[in-house]
Amino acid sequence: PPGDCTHDGTSDGTRDGVVVGTPGFMAPELAAGAAREADARTDVYGLGAILRELLSAGDDSIPRPLAAIVARATATPPGDRYPTASALAADLRRWLDAEPVDAYHENPLERAARFYARNRPLILLLLTYAIVRLTILLWRGV
Repeated sequence: PPGDCTHDGTSDGTRDGVVVGTPGFMAPELAAGAAREADARTDVYGLGAILRELLSAGDDSIPRPLAAIVARATATPPGDRYPTASALAADLRRWLDAEPVDAYHENPLERAARFYARNRPLILLLLTYAIVRLTILLWRGV
């Protein structure tokens, strides 16, 4: 198919020992011809490459936790990647749910911002109550 290439640059179909894939989406171990080493982490690399491509199509900057997920999924050493596609999906779900992700260690300010974003109505309600309460106490002279 168009876009596919083999390790030796030809595209005459698949044969045993011939590497076929799309550059940039193929895990490094596959590109190096080590197809026998392929496992679930090889698929994770491909999924991470697709996610990277989708995210690069937008004009917005990528949030650091999401960039860390992509970096972990597309890490060169297979041992540094998510062990399974399910683990990658779980981290993406955590990011979508505004929860901490495994691939990124946030600092306290980022944690506070994430907490505020998830609990904004409650925090604003409590802050409003505190301001009204303080105003009443000051007005009474107490």
